[in-house]
Amino acid sequence: MDDRGILTEERAARRYRQIAGIERALNLKAKELADAKQGVRDVQEDFDALLKQLRTAARDEGDLPLFTDLD
Repeated sequence: MDDRGILTEERAARRYRQIAGIERALNLKAKELADAKQGVRDVQEDFDALLKQLRTAARDEGDLPLFTDLD
């Protein structure tokens, strides 16, 4: 008779170890994902700041105005 349907202590222990291993891997990936999301937020903030500087400079309001002393 096939014992695949019977949950022996050995099979239960293997299943527990398998599930525990998968949970550890999921926790590591969750941390990796959170770190990656934070990295994207940091890059987005840097990008937005540079874009704001570019737009400010394009309106001649930057650190080096083009039209000074014309009056």
